[in-house]
Amino acid sequence: MAIFSRRLVQQMLNENAEFTSSEPLENQVSRLNKISFQIIDTEWEIAVLNAFSKMGRVEHETTLRGGSKIDLLLTHSDGSQLLADIVTVSDEGHEAKTGVRAFEIELKERLERAGLLFKGWSLSVGTHPTTSYGQQSKPALPPRSEFAKEIFNAEFKKFLRLVKQHPHEERTYYVSTTKTAIALMYRPNYKYFMMQLPTNNPAVAKNKNPVFNALKMKAKQLKKAQYSGSKAIIVCDGGSQMVHSKPHGPFEFNYNVADAAREFLRQNQSIDFILVLASVSTSNWRHGPTKPPYRRVKATVIPNEGFAALPENIKQSVSTVEDYFPEPENTADGARETIRNKFDRKEPRPLAGGWEVSSNKIKISSSSVLALLAGTVTQDELFDTLGFKPQSRKPGAIRNPFQYQLSQKTRVEKVEVEHLDEADETYLTFHFEGPDPALSDFVNLKRAKPE
Repeated sequence: MAIFSRRLVQQMLNENAEFTSSEPLENQVSRLNKISFQIIDTEWEIAVLNAFSKMGRVEHETTLRGGSKIDLLLTHSDGSQLLADIVTVSDEGHEAKTGVRAFEIELKERLERAGLLFKGWSLSVGTHPTTSYGQQSKPALPPRSEFAKEIFNAEFKKFLRLVKQHPHEERTYYVSTTKTAIALMYRPNYKYFMMQLPTNNPAVAKNKNPVFNALKMKAKQLKKAQYSGSKAIIVCDGGSQMVHSKPHGPFEFNYNVADAAREFLRQNQSIDFILVLASVSTSNWRHGPTKPPYRRVKATVIPNEGFAALPENIKQSVSTVEDYFPEPENTADGARETIRNKFDRKEPRPLAGGWEVSSNKIKISSSSVLALLAGTVTQDELFDTLGFKPQSRKPGAIRNPFQYQLSQKTRVEKVEVEHLDEADETYLTFHFEGPDPALSDFVNLKRAKPE
């Protein structure tokens, strides 16, 4: 997975074919079909073009006077236009030095593989001492290549075994070396996974950071275009701490995307605004296959001095653009890790789907059913993942609902198919009725019922 599900990306590609010529469309498809970080940039480009196309006529990579090819030219019915270039920013180079996100993700993956729920944990990561005022502290973590030796070693595995064997006891795992300072605490009464992580922000100057550098590069391209209308740069989150961190304050030494954008706009009056897009979590949470939106695209407008004088249709489009994005499947950080680990999004995930049950219905992932029938997963593997007894030893495991329906001698009345395109998943809902005369005794409907 990257930012959006494969089904939604293909749907947007199909819709964008109405205004995108063959060559740029083929370039997008080629980048999407390779497992590289370009997938994130390309998905954002496709999604941005698709969202704006729902508000007016869009041209992609149209050649302007001056020879420039800009990503987006939006024309409204009243003739007002917006010229915008799209750029995706990340902390990839900075992440290679700190590894904070990589450590967080690998830790959670190891806890999940160990069969330990995410609630009940508290993680703290220390920092190395600074040597001068205003210097950014560095997380006390080893290089990513040394995680297994330094942290996820035999002592860590022993710690997890003890947690599983004694789930009602508090326990702490410490690592304190010249490279590492972490404390992972298991507290059975905690309801959440609490984390205290050091700032992972590469911006110690508002005009020397990944965001400012990306804006500067795009401004050069926009200035080459002989175009006098509204101009903007659209910044998409490709895994940048600057996009999610707080603004610079009197006691803070790091800058965020808004700080960098405002400084850039101060120096570049020809750009009317910066639009920042990011995949963020909502206040909802997933509880099986039926769910409210779990993520959304958040749009933040950072205006220049002349923004108020722009045509109303342009301002309206910018203020409502987030409503035209589909629900993201992943955050940018998560997308980078799946790509870094060369996760093949085309491979089916039979053990990833959830399930729901009621008195006469069972809803389950179709890929789970297909994998079970194909023999690529065993019944024990599937039922352990779903939390069905007796295969699963997880707290809260329940009786297999299919087994219950069989014991009640019901029959399958119908099976409904539901496609969840935002999650690249399809669900089967089994409807039961009964008892089934083929499996149970005959009954007399007029027989008096016991009082």
